[in-house]
Amino acid sequence: MYDIGNPVILGEQNRFSGLANFIEWIGDNKPNLVYFSNKEGQFAEEKERVPLYSKDNRVIFLQWGPRPIMPQGRDYIILAIGMAGTDPKNGMPFKPDVGWIRQISMLSSLMPDNQVL
Repeated sequence: MYDIGNPVILGEQNRFSGLANFIEWIGDNKPNLVYFSNKEGQFAEEKERVPLYSKDNRVIFLQWGPRPIMPQGRDYIILAIGMAGTDPKNGMPFKPDVGWIRQISMLSSLMPDNQVL
């Protein structure tokens, strides 16, 4: 998400950080549903083309499931979440490399069930 405002829809002007954050899911366990919204727990159908209009509440939701887990079972969801960097040449945000998280997730899949990295 990139904090640059939306002057076309909201008339927002010059009060934004220009910062961006990111979220990336690692591995094959991807969310079943991803959406942006103006309010927690509510979303419009894509065909309605509702803009992000809230001045103080813009959210992203990631949903996995329904995914039944048996007693003593487990499921892994690995996320990389953080602040994006800023390209000094054009001022645009860029997501940092999170390859090291992929390496850790591969190593953890080799660990016995009773050990945690």
